[in-house]
Amino acid sequence: MTKNISLIIAIGPKNVIGIGDQLIWHSKKDLQHFKCTTENHPCIFGSKTFYGLPFYPLKNRLNIVLDNTQKEEIIADNRGWVTCNSFECALLFCENYDEIYICGGKSIYEYALKYGFVNKVFLTRVYANWINEMMELSDQPFVYFNIDEYIKEWNKQVLTQDTEIDSLGQKIDLSFEVYTKQSKLSSK
Repeated sequence: MTKNISLIIAIGPKNVIGIGDQLIWHSKKDLQHFKCTTENHPCIFGSKTFYGLPFYPLKNRLNIVLDNTQKEEIIADNRGWVTCNSFECALLFCENYDEIYICGGKSIYEYALKYGFVNKVFLTRVYANWINEMMELSDQPFVYFNIDEYIKEWNKQVLTQDTEIDSLGQKIDLSFEVYTKQSKLSSK
């Protein structure tokens, strides 16, 4: 049975997580963190997020794509991923793994947190003035997710903070954090 259901997410200023199905920033350090954290574990994606990846399936992971439009519960794709028609079906498919990762998008994050499936969150906070400026000047379909409303009473640990210059020469400040749900016994 699965012991840890972890959510992994990067959030920018004003709780922005992307433009449509794409990331706004291109942080090598955040991508490396994602790779190191999720490698050799099942990763659950919404179909828009999965097919929006620059390349898929992700190597050295069990890639699971949620698609509630399919009739069959589970379809194993010979291209390297499994499609499940519900979140619960995906969890059953992963029941023999010690840890699984929920990798987005917004509706998958909301569902997993709202119904209490998640007990750990790997959160990268992205700080960059140019992102704020872009959001103010653009009419793009930005996607926002206020994860703090779900994890405000969870235990927080800051793993590290870092700064990098992306491929376009823009500065990005990063804070890598882990949140763990408090057990009901320890919160009294």
